[in-house]
Amino acid sequence: MKKKPVAILALIGGGAVAVAMVAFMAIVVFITLSMFFKQGFEWALYVVTALFVYAMSYLGRHPRAFYKKTHNIGSAAFIALACVPSLIAAVLLYFFHTPEIAEETGTDVMGVRLLFGLAASAAFTLSLIIRAVTDAIKYKIEHKRTKTLSEIEVDAEEEE
Repeated sequence: MKKKPVAILALIGGGAVAVAMVAFMAIVVFITLSMFFKQGFEWALYVVTALFVYAMSYLGRHPRAFYKKTHNIGSAAFIALACVPSLIAAVLLYFFHTPEIAEETGTDVMGVRLLFGLAASAAFTLSLIIRAVTDAIKYKIEHKRTKTLSEIEVDAEEEE
């Protein structure tokens, strides 16, 4: 029995849960920090929340390496399987949400939360892509450096 389809389904489900949790935690971080920042420093809330989401994407490196090693699923496929279903769900939730304007604030609070969750999901996906690209570049640089050094050693032995 093949384990790869089961692994792909686990990746899709686990990725959806992980991206939803990161979006939820980003909202909690944003709301918590908004209690400490004075009015006029909203930009700091966005910066700290973006840094939080970027830091959370570091945890995606380990499952990505695991799926590459055990199931031969590359970084692009990993990110697509783990993040795209959550992004599609976040977009659908946001665009099909029926706005309900609150009388106290005059805004659609749920719409704002859904938009923030969509932005956090997109930022998390972008962060995973950035990390995968930088890891690939590091690997290429290290592999090229090692290859060059080994070629130098082989050339030195041939000259002797």
